[in-house]
Amino acid sequence: MGARVLLYATGFNNEGRPYPRGQRQCPAQCQFPGPHELTRFASVVLQRAGLTPPSYNAMFSPQIRIHAPTQFGPGIGEVTDA
Repeated sequence: MGARVLLYATGFNNEGRPYPRGQRQCPAQCQFPGPHELTRFASVVLQRAGLTPPSYNAMFSPQIRIHAPTQFGPGIGEVTDA
């Protein structure tokens, strides 16, 4: 078995042009978490187990500011300070 090809988002530069799209290689033994692992992780995080208070607060604090009433779909072009 060879490497799996993963597509990923690249973002845009300061001039609004997309960065070149590339591909990352993931070795055949690369594992992605399944439903069981994700459920266990969420359960541990919500119980605040194994996290320092600053880590927990960082995980549950706003990461980006969204100025539209919705992040996707209808309403995305509107601006609100809510």
